[in-house]
Amino acid sequence: MKVKVLSWNVEHFTGKKSGARKDRLKRVIDVIKQEDPDVFGLIEVESDDVEDAFKDAFPNHSQFVTRGDNSQQILTSVRPGLGNLTIQKDQFKKNNPYLRPAAWLNLHDGTGKDDLYFLFSHFKSSSTPEGFGLRDAMFDHVKKLKKKYDEKHETEGGCKMVLLGDLNFMGMNLTYSDKDFVNYEEIERFDKILGRQGLDRKTMTLPQVIPSKYEDHYTDEADELNIPYVPRPMTYNGGSDSSYVPALLDAVYATDNLTFTPTGGEDVRVGGWAEEASEAAQDDWIERFSDHAPLIFEVSTT
Repeated sequence: MKVKVLSWNVEHFTGKKSGARKDRLKRVIDVIKQEDPDVFGLIEVESDDVEDAFKDAFPNHSQFVTRGDNSQQILTSVRPGLGNLTIQKDQFKKNNPYLRPAAWLNLHDGTGKDDLYFLFSHFKSSSTPEGFGLRDAMFDHVKKLKKKYDEKHETEGGCKMVLLGDLNFMGMNLTYSDKDFVNYEEIERFDKILGRQGLDRKTMTLPQVIPSKYEDHYTDEADELNIPYVPRPMTYNGGSDSSYVPALLDAVYATDNLTFTPTGGEDVRVGGWAEEASEAAQDDWIERFSDHAPLIFEVSTT
């Protein structure tokens, strides 16, 4: 089984915007049709208008939307011809009705021997100790889910699984302490935790341009941590006027029994604003679509 997958946090996706985002719903649909994925997941869906529009645009797809008290839901869609089942995983809400559930999507061939699992996720967004702790608990649920399905597929050497979405690696700011975690320290920590469970973070293409006002930020941060600076992929960018630093917030982790088809020399292509060649073009894309870039990749079970 080989499938093309797209995951995208479309910021506050209500389908009811004005100004530069007046026709955003149609433009997002057009982008997805152009990419032509077999499976896609949209994060931060906030209205029935979006659900209805995607049903109309992809009438033969299997569509699923998570439900809950939180206004931001996850929409998944699967091309016809692929056996699939999607289940809402409420344990990621941590007994808080206003946290977001995950969508557990199982692609299968009907034999029980070629199951491919996707966990579309939107983890807690906060750099407070509480937010960091909630993300830590959510990653713990990923480990438990992986273990459960490894046992189910023990005769095949374990399950075939992909964790993807907006994992919100925001680090942790601890007041009156020098024990803060920056973004990529949190990433490295969870890389180790998930790596022990057989889930490795996939490589991503780099952005064409980094906003000039942040050029020194990353090298200065590396100097403070006494580590070498290396260019890093980024999936979030609030624009050249934003006070938030562009960062890697979205990610793809996968088991080693899956094969990714490289794009641009990497496992995952970061599209959207990251592929624009100037700050002005990035700002335009962000204003018309989202501050998060779509993640696109091809993965095979053989």
